[in-house]
Formats: sequence, structure tokens, C-alpha cells
Amino acid sequence: MLRLSLCLFLAGTVLTSAGCSSSAPRQYDDQTVAASDMFRKISTAYMQAYRTKKKPPTPDDLKPFLKEHGESIASLVSPRDQKPIVLVPFVPDNRLGEGEEPILAYEAEGVNGERMLVDSRGLVRVEKAEDFARIKFPGGHKPK
Repeated sequence: MLRLSLCLFLAGTVLTSAGCSSSAPRQYDDQTVAASDMFRKISTAYMQAYRTKKKPPTPDDLKPFLKEHGESIASLVSPRDQKPIVLVPFVPDNRLGEGEEPILAYEAEGVNGERMLVDSRGLVRVEKAEDFARIKFPGGHKPK
């Protein structure tokens, strides 16, 4: 039942830009479902750490907050690309520049030309490489 709920959540909110057809919902593998859940927890921990420190958190700053959600610091590695998740130095209290999105974290490389990311509202999505390249990150952050 939990997996069905996660899949429905993913189908409804994750892939707005991936060309999902309304007639055939996209199926997600276990790694993608697990990564989506982890990214939501990272978003929550990021916002909690920011409220505590009043500065963009580091991976170490997230550690106590991730533990509250049953995750360890090791979970800052994406189960999809097996690379450390990139934290964006975002200050939620600041206004976003024109066209910027409140992205908090994303996959370093992604899988099959797609990267998972999460924003300050906890919305997880997967973006194709060409769409990811067009994202304006807060504060002028530029992915490698």
C-alpha cells in the first residue's frame, strides 16, 4: 500500500516535465521510489537545519535532522546514481531572483539522462538533462 501511495505521488507530482501521458502513468522502479522518499526527507531536514543555523546547511548540519527521520548521513548518496547529493546553498528567507526556483538538492549525475531534485516545499521531480540545464538555481548556483 505504501509503495502504491508513493507511486501515485510520484506520478502526480514528480514528472511534470517528463512528458507523461494521461493515458499511461509512468512506472517507477524501487530505486526511484526510494530516492524520491529520501529527497523529501532531505528537504525537511534542510529546512529544519536552516531554521536552527540561519544559514545554508552543510551535509553535517543535516545529520541530526535526518536521524529524526530514520536516515543517516550516508543517505546523502542517491540510490539512483550512487553519487553524493548536491546541496544548493539556498537561503529560504531571501527572495528568489526572477525565474529562480527554490531548489535545495539534486543528483550529481542522475540516471539515463534524468536527474532527481527537490525544492523547499518538498516537491520531488525528475528532469530530463535538457530541462535540468535550463533551471535557474537560487543565488546563481551552477551545477557542474
